[in-house]
Amino acid sequence: MSLLIDEYRTEDSVHYGINFKHDGVYVKIPHHARTLDYAQRVDHEMLFRRIHTRLRHAIKGNWIDMGAWIGDNAIPWALQNPDRVVYAIDPSPENCAFIRQLADLNDVSNVTILQKVVSDAVKQVSTSEDLSHCSFKEGTEGSCVLESTTLDILHDLGHITDIGYIHLDVEGMEMDVVLGASEILDRYQPFLSIEQHLDTDDYQKLVDYLNHKHRYRTFMIHEILPGNRLDCRNFLCFPSRVDVDVDAIVKDLGGSVLLEEMGVGIGGAVMSDAVAD
Repeated sequence: MSLLIDEYRTEDSVHYGINFKHDGVYVKIPHHARTLDYAQRVDHEMLFRRIHTRLRHAIKGNWIDMGAWIGDNAIPWALQNPDRVVYAIDPSPENCAFIRQLADLNDVSNVTILQKVVSDAVKQVSTSEDLSHCSFKEGTEGSCVLESTTLDILHDLGHITDIGYIHLDVEGMEMDVVLGASEILDRYQPFLSIEQHLDTDDYQKLVDYLNHKHRYRTFMIHEILPGNRLDCRNFLCFPSRVDVDVDAIVKDLGGSVLLEEMGVGIGGAVMSDAVAD
């Protein structure tokens, strides 16, 4: 894999730029220790990116990127959808600061950054891992202890509003976040995408809850994600209020890229960095 990264130099600064071809946007990247990591995201989760580009006109309302990390989704989505607010939510001050740098460099004014841990309730959670990419457990055993909130509380406080889409990549806390967003799911019926590990996460419980409690139709994006475990997959949840032509999406992208049958194994998935342009 070769990256076509543009470099821009002035007398007192340097930054870079790269075409997020599957999102249809050009992103400027600051000179930073994370520059290469960010640029490499162009060729990661390509089906995921192409499907979202295909769906974005059907998504009415603002977007949430939960577990926003380095903003490799939040910034392209903000550039794609200048009339929507993208809420980039992450517990790491380092991650949030980098997303702010990206937003400023790209003249993006429709990103709202929230440094929060989100779960199913207000409670103490902790981790002993690097806060920039970690999992939390309830309690105070870890070296870093934070107080969690919920999406419903953030909505009640006016920090987020008019939600049309939620992306969850929160290192095993996806079910908790969903449980803490029941009012949002009932009120707005947003599109959802959720990262899960098939071998360790109870993805079937999560899918059953969304399908039966909140009337979603859920598919697995059949794509191996570079840099992740082989069992890592994204799930895409369509609200019942929207009539989405899934067959047309599959036809556009080619192959069995959306699987509604949850019993499928991990074999035969498309390798993300091998997808044709």
